[in-house]
Amino acid sequence: MRSRHFVLLPLLLLILSSAASGALLPELAGFQAEKETVYPLNSTAGPVGQWTLRTYRRENGSFLKVTLLTGSGPGSFTPGDIRGKKDDRPLGFGSTYEILSLGGRRAVLEEIPSLGTALAVPLEKEGSLTLESPSLTRDEMLSAALELLEKISGEK
Repeated sequence: MRSRHFVLLPLLLLILSSAASGALLPELAGFQAEKETVYPLNSTAGPVGQWTLRTYRRENGSFLKVTLLTGSGPGSFTPGDIRGKKDDRPLGFGSTYEILSLGGRRAVLEEIPSLGTALAVPLEKEGSLTLESPSLTRDEMLSAALELLEKISGEK
């Protein structure tokens, strides 16, 4: 009976560690990652991708919500070629929009004074990565996005 426990326990730990490391949205330096939620995207023809959500928190209370869309269902995301910052005036709420280069990709950064910052970045293949936070600075958002992109795509 005892010898079975010595075999089953390591096997169980191996299975659990494999499942935990299979996250689509990886750990992020300086943040505590919450549980990842994955929603399959389906069409009448079958599976067409997935929608993955994860929140990352810091000890100081700031947080970052990340969305990863992959597969043919979400399609590709191509930011425009607008130069400089633009705003939503005269009818908006003071939001600014900017197309910028992030890790060799064009990305869209939106800063909304009352809500925070959002960043949308296309993936090399179909899909996109979106980060949103009411509390992170622009530089913190860009740094987090670069780290996630490197880990997701395996770039160095």
